[in-house]
Amino acid sequence: MTDEPAPRGEQPQHPQLQGAEYPQGQYPQPQFDFVPQPPMPIKNHIGWAIAGMLLFWPLGIPALVKCVEVAPLWYQGNYRGAEDSSRAAKSWGKAGVIAGGVLYGLLILLMIGYVIFMIFLFGQMRQEMQQ
Repeated sequence: MTDEPAPRGEQPQHPQLQGAEYPQGQYPQPQFDFVPQPPMPIKNHIGWAIAGMLLFWPLGIPALVKCVEVAPLWYQGNYRGAEDSSRAAKSWGKAGVIAGGVLYGLLILLMIGYVIFMIFLFGQMRQEMQQ
């Protein structure tokens, strides 16, 4: 085999096509099976899952699990299952964010109450020591 192009009217010699005879200018066309692409996958709500994990992990873990299930179910053709997992991920994630927000809010209120109590207590002790 040489690096020179084949003369006009002759077929180029390829090792895979050795012995194959085609009329001039007629080469076999590749056959493609048309496989329709599914529409874009739905949202998996990973943002809600991560926020739920950060704020209240007991509810964030199920959100993350459901979030990871969405794409495989979608590409397997189980669109209903993917939509259900997407909705569940969003629900678990929102629940985790709400629960975490409420708990952190209560924690902040408890800390403020503790500081107020300590100021009051030290104020009382100071008055007693001055008497």
